Amino acid sequence: MWGKVVDDFEGRIGELSFWLRKMQGGWRVGWIYSTATEPPTMTDDAVLWRRFAMPGVELRLAPVMPEMPVVLRPAAPLAIFPGHTEKVYVSVPVTLRVESGSLTLCELPTRRLSQSWFGQNTKEGRLCLALKTRAREMCPSVEEPDALHRVVCPLEVVNASDEARAFERFCLHAPRMAVYEDARGLLWGNRSRVTYRGGDTREEAFLDDGAPVESLPSIRLAPPREDAESGVLPGILNFFA
Repeated sequence: MWGKVVDDFEGRIGELSFWLRKMQGGWRVGWIYSTATEPPTMTDDAVLWRRFAMPGVELRLAPVMPEMPVVLRPAAPLAIFPGHTEKVYVSVPVTLRVESGSLTLCELPTRRLSQSWFGQNTKEGRLCLALKTRAREMCPSVEEPDALHRVVCPLEVVNASDEARAFERFCLHAPRMAVYEDARGLLWGNRSRVTYRGGDTREEAFLDDGAPVESLPSIRLAPPREDAESGVLPGILNFFA
């Protein structure tokens, strides 16, 4: 799926079906979203087409993280006891980027997500994409449906306060993450580490540099959208109720 394209190509990733058609003097890219079991065809009137007049003879398909942070809400709240460290795995739908050399022709999310505000109030926070997640304790299996179409992101949460807190939702800073592929074809994002100390103390949140250990050996398929791949993250812990 990922890599160079030198001739006509088509694929389906999640809700997204797409077509790449080579023509004299450029390429045509078509796409449509559908949740139907039967995949749509390129002759469907609802398919959106874009033409690119360009000298390049090849394209590249790259998996990238969503262009906005993602607010993830676990299917069930998780209470983390004082002094306990909990590690969970969440996943987000990958975005397909069509490139030619250093230029991006288009980016196509493989699943359309709604938007949600994340913050303490309407003045402090940010607009994000919204997604429900299982927040599982075990690494996903490559045999699971759509496993190869999602980016797995490890999250480690330390409750350093003196009371149990409910794990309701959090903000995944997707634009600061690179995308890696392991030997099985699973996609991975950088690990987030968060320490909550309680009271009015701001949480300590960091993004690891490099691929998570669970993905090794792996290769990096796409860099982060933002310059820094690691470092301190803005607040992501107002999901504790």
